[in-house]
Amino acid sequence: QVINLYDSLYKYQDKIRHILTCHEQGAAHAADGYARSTGRVGVCIATSGPGATNLVTGIATAYMDSVPLIAITGNVPKDLLGKDSFQEVDITGITMPITKHNFIVKDINNLQETIRKAFFIAREGRPGPVLIDIPKDITSNKTEYKDLKPLEVEPKSKHITEDVLAEVAKYINESSKPLIYAGGGVINSDSTEELINFAEKLNAPVATTLMCRGAIPSEHRLNTGMIGMHGSNASNILATKCDLIIALGGGVIGDLAGFVASTYLRGVDFVQIPTSLLAQVDSSVGGKVAVDLDRGKNLVGSFYHPKCVLIDPEVLNTLDNRFFIDGMAEVIKYGCIKDKQFFDYIEKMENNQQLMNNMELVIHKCCDIKRQVVENDEKDKGERMLLNFGHTLAHAIEQHYNYEKYSHGEAVAIGMYEITKVSEAKGLTKEGTAERI
Repeated sequence: QVINLYDSLYKYQDKIRHILTCHEQGAAHAADGYARSTGRVGVCIATSGPGATNLVTGIATAYMDSVPLIAITGNVPKDLLGKDSFQEVDITGITMPITKHNFIVKDINNLQETIRKAFFIAREGRPGPVLIDIPKDITSNKTEYKDLKPLEVEPKSKHITEDVLAEVAKYINESSKPLIYAGGGVINSDSTEELINFAEKLNAPVATTLMCRGAIPSEHRLNTGMIGMHGSNASNILATKCDLIIALGGGVIGDLAGFVASTYLRGVDFVQIPTSLLAQVDSSVGGKVAVDLDRGKNLVGSFYHPKCVLIDPEVLNTLDNRFFIDGMAEVIKYGCIKDKQFFDYIEKMENNQQLMNNMELVIHKCCDIKRQVVENDEKDKGERMLLNFGHTLAHAIEQHYNYEKYSHGEAVAIGMYEITKVSEAKGLTKEGTAERI
């Protein structure tokens, strides 16, 4: 189904370099590796059916690791779609959970703009894979080429103010043995040089996650390698000896760093810089820290508060829209459990941009609601259970799908909606509330 594409590639071989792999999975991983090493968008092509499905593991890898990638698949002609034709498969449906976006082109006149948009989406915000499915009758057709410039991706994040940084500097200056715990966002934001300069200025060792490997040269005197079960002895030992952990990342990094800080040497100080909405309004506030086990989430943990949490709403502009929705589930939860006026305020928001324009107020309100609840019941034995609204069903949904199909926030949203429908049926909640949620 991609023969027509290859005929065109042959004609333009002086302008487009094509690398043939022995298997489609190899093509996906090669495109992934190209994108990681160059910072440019990787591209792979496969035919329909088994060729397209062979790309899935590579696409999923790029999605999980935030790698910009375009996967182009051929398909049967439009009039045979959905009719179990030879080598036909619903590749857009299969890849929907593991792509930022996917397209099926049904009009040759939309092909150029679709490709243009795909490259923009792959690079914009949190990078990731985009799939373009092209039926055979589209590739055999012709249209007028327009000389259009690529859509430019402009960074939207702003710097944290010096006044806010002064508070972090205070904890760092009071520390004699700080440890920097860095995640993949350092590489995605092209901040490797800043990380190295920061570490050298503090003369602080740097322990990394898997996705942050390469952010600081392996031979650098301050690079102690990965931390954790598959990490280095140096990083794991340093975590037991430091008196301050500086965690760069979102909810997962914060939970893990907090648990490490609370348990090693009966507690060391840590500063958290959450980079996702869910972490900013929920997981970074309240002192719940934990690690996951094979049997379930958060089975080993403690209550331990960071010395400081730095929240910059502008970093949300760097994330994929799915992670924005993920965090909004927790925002809506606060309105449901404690503040009808706040719920009504959020409901009136017409789009994401309007929310972003008011995000400081939204985040502050969520944190303040959680502060009130936690101050009254820190150990989660009474009032704090309100914060689990929708979570019982959410955890069941996450586990049922092996933590792959739905994010935590998406599962919470489903949980709140379904439990409210039950409450309405029992006459405990006003009819129509579930739809409002």
